[in-house]
Amino acid sequence: MGLSIVGSVLLGAFLGQVCKVFVLLPVIGVVLAGEVARAVYFGLGLARPLWEFALMTTSLQIGYVAVPLFYCVMDMLRREKIQRRQARSEARHQLLRRGTGRRLYELASCCFSLLGLTFNLIQIGETLCRSVFWRITGTLRQSLC
Repeated sequence: MGLSIVGSVLLGAFLGQVCKVFVLLPVIGVVLAGEVARAVYFGLGLARPLWEFALMTTSLQIGYVAVPLFYCVMDMLRREKIQRRQARSEARHQLLRRGTGRRLYELASCCFSLLGLTFNLIQIGETLCRSVFWRITGTLRQSLC
């Protein structure tokens, strides 16, 4: 019974790739005729052949739908992967653009601040040096004169 189910799934997958949907009706009819003929030949009751017919019919339909469904799922996963990759690269570019520009602006403003501070320190140093120099020279002039 397991072999017939696996065979039905594989047959359904083959038919799903080769034929249209209306091919299942004749195949299901052949399966029904085969099960009824087997039940009559071996003298089985009606319950077991109907059960096997239901299992084989269901496995035929599962096989018929499985391959296109597999392709559909793989295509969706591929598209999602591509979209995720594109979104990731766009996010990186935006971060780099925004982050780099902001970092450059902050670096430039920091440099200008340091330059301004350095310039102010130089001016303060010059002023202190001049005042100290003039005080020393003034004191020396007073003591010499």
